[in-house]
Amino acid sequence: MDGKGWELGINGDNQKQISETAPILFEEALKLPAGQQSSVFEENGTLFIVKCAARTQGGYEPFEQVKRQISSFYVEEKYKEEVDRRTQAATTEIVQKNLDKVEIT
Repeated sequence: MDGKGWELGINGDNQKQISETAPILFEEALKLPAGQQSSVFEENGTLFIVKCAARTQGGYEPFEQVKRQISSFYVEEKYKEEVDRRTQAATTEIVQKNLDKVEIT
């Protein structure tokens, strides 16, 4: 890397992914007005300084155009909730004879 960094635009298409994979970066970016930069912060072992180059107003999109995206978000959230519920309710049993058969190479 040349030390100049890289540019990342946050928009309706990628904000969910960014907020989940880099929540600190996402929050820092949302706080900044155009032209301002953050202080140094760390996330996932990487140091960041974020500068907001510009802000644009979000626009209106007709429901019919975003209906599928909204449905996908809803299904994904419900799936995660169900996985979490089942994970919390799960019990673990270690069967020693099966564990003894495991070979680590």
